[in-house]
Amino acid sequence: MIKIETKKIGAGRPILAVVGCVHGDEKIGMKAITELNKLDIKEGCLFTIIANPLAVKKNKRFIEKDL
Repeated sequence: MIKIETKKIGAGRPILAVVGCVHGDEKIGMKAITELNKLDIKEGCLFTIIANPLAVKKNKRFIEKDL
């Protein structure tokens, strides 16, 4: 089973979800998620999702299988 990490910023609608780090060796996804997590959402809700944190930690494209 692949575990994901999520963070919720804000509340209400509209709702937006951004997924990054599907592949652990692609660094731009983590940079984008890190910057988005700094936002102060005034209206609506943002979910940021790190899809494959173990692969990111190990700097590998995938752990068990390629997503």
